[in-house]
Amino acid sequence: MYTKVFDCDKISINPEIRNRRNGDKIIINKNGGTKKLKDIFIDKKIPKDERDIIAVIVSGNDIMSVWGIRDSAYFLPES
Repeated sequence: MYTKVFDCDKISINPEIRNRRNGDKIIINKNGGTKKLKDIFIDKKIPKDERDIIAVIVSGNDIMSVWGIRDSAYFLPES
């Protein structure tokens, strides 16, 4: 259903899938700007009871993708 493409040179630790954690942030632009996952879920109007079941793909502590919602700008391939 989904295909994800990441720049493998930027992945330092084997990716894992987990649920969100308090304080999670994702890089939203090429300048390194971040946004809290909580704020992204609020902006997308995702109900609180659904937020804990959405998969988060991480490399170490760095979020690569919030499944079906947003990918980190940092891990995307250069155009």
